[in-house]
Amino acid sequence: MANAFAVMLGTLRRDPHQSVEVRYRPQSGTPMAPFRANFIEPDVEQQLQTTKVRDRKRFLRVNQSDLPDPAVGDQVEIPTGGLLYDVADYTCGDGHRLEWHLTVVPA
Repeated sequence: MANAFAVMLGTLRRDPHQSVEVRYRPQSGTPMAPFRANFIEPDVEQQLQTTKVRDRKRFLRVNQSDLPDPAVGDQVEIPTGGLLYDVADYTCGDGHRLEWHLTVVPA
């Protein structure tokens, strides 16, 4: 039986209103087949000495089965609109290790 969390993530990735098609370009230059991912843009608070600062981050949530080995410096293209992002960082996004959170910045 499939993990319920994995089934839910798969459903979100297939929904065209919840996800976008992306093309991942490793630094090696060989683009991968397109797959679907979700953008999230949370406000991240950081405590400085005397004040809190809010910063908007942009993350791309990707199934680990679609992208087995991300790397800093790789690029992500959104074909609709022709947007291009650089991968600035990545972390495992959930306790089940089913998805990556890629921190992306405009290229």
